[in-house]
Parts: sequence; structure tokens; C-alpha cells
Amino acid sequence: MRSAWVNLRRARYFIGPYSEAPDITVIGPPPYHVLEEACEREQLGRAIRRAIDASRPEKIALPDLQQVSEERGLELARLAGVKDRRTFERGNRYVSFDCIGHGQILVTPHFRKRGYWEPAPETQWLTLERPTDVELGEAANTAVARATA
Repeated sequence: MRSAWVNLRRARYFIGPYSEAPDITVIGPPPYHVLEEACEREQLGRAIRRAIDASRPEKIALPDLQQVSEERGLELARLAGVKDRRTFERGNRYVSFDCIGHGQILVTPHFRKRGYWEPAPETQWLTLERPTDVELGEAANTAVARATA
């Protein structure tokens, strides 16, 4: 499945792909996109679409998964100017974007629960049919508002 993530942290959007590894989904490899919260919705949607397009399966051996995940989390933390992924995740809002059918994208806001992320109730999810970049950016903005830190 092709998918991407968006984090809103300190008035900046951090956007990137997910990769499907054999046993788990991990943050995909850089580059990651960073946009100001006040950016145009079309620009936000375009960055999300690029991240979705960059999503791909990866053949990462199980013993290497943790190290790869930590390295990518550290890269993301560096972009945000913090020391590690745990610090990066503190206080941010997280939304996932999953391609679930031809032209269909599921937008899921998440909330932080005891140190890990949980999807918000399904009533808060959005399903988009062949969205334009503007529609994708607007959906991201709506979902981020529904997500909690």
C-alpha cells in the first residue's frame, strides 16, 4: 500500500513517505518535505502527493529494521532541530494518508496515548476520491485540527 505521513510541529508541516517492510511499516527514506503551517493548501497537497508517490516496499531484513527506523527518525528530528524522534513527537499532530483504491485516499488523524499513536475514531477519518492538490491540502489541514498531541 502506498502511504504517507504528515506531522504538524511548531507551525511547520513535516511530510514524508511510509515504506512497507516485510513485517512492519516504517518511515520511508528521505528526502522529507518541510513547509510552514501558513503555506498554500495546494503546496501542502502537492508535498503529500509527492510523499505518497515516493512510498514503496523495501526489503529490510528484520534485524536491521530497528536501526533503519532509528536512523530515519533521527533524520526527521534533525530537520526539526531537536535531539531525537521522541522529542520530535512530543507536542506534534500526526495524520496518515493511505491509498486504499484507485484514486481513493484515506486520511486518518491520530492521537497520542501512553507513548504511542492511535487512530482517531473512524467518524473523524476522511475519504477522498481523486483529490486535487488543493483538496488534499485542505483535508490535511482538517485532519491535523482533529489530531491531538
